[in-house]
Amino acid sequence: MYLYCILMICLSVSQVGNGLETATQILVSDLFDKYDLRARPIDNGDEVIEIQFGLTLTQVVDVIEKDEEMKTSIWWNMRWNDKRLQWNYNNDPNNIYCNITKLNIE
Repeated sequence: MYLYCILMICLSVSQVGNGLETATQILVSDLFDKYDLRARPIDNGDEVIEIQFGLTLTQVVDVIEKDEEMKTSIWWNMRWNDKRLQWNYNNDPNNIYCNITKLNIE
């Protein structure tokens, strides 16, 4: 019952504007308001950004055995932390973000 009440409060608080936004959508909207995609995700110019790279094979499209060739479809995965996209979930008096502590942007 307690969990149900918390869930209902979060849902009712997060339904603003058109009544369809969730807490995550509100948080993303607030974080990206006036966000500049062209700027480096750092506080000062001397900072180093650690970027993790990965590769995901999504499909083998074709295999040409006689040429020893394989055509594939892949996804490049890159991960880094952007300090400009931080929020203090403890300082959310109306609990608009429903205590979201982590957010992955894809």
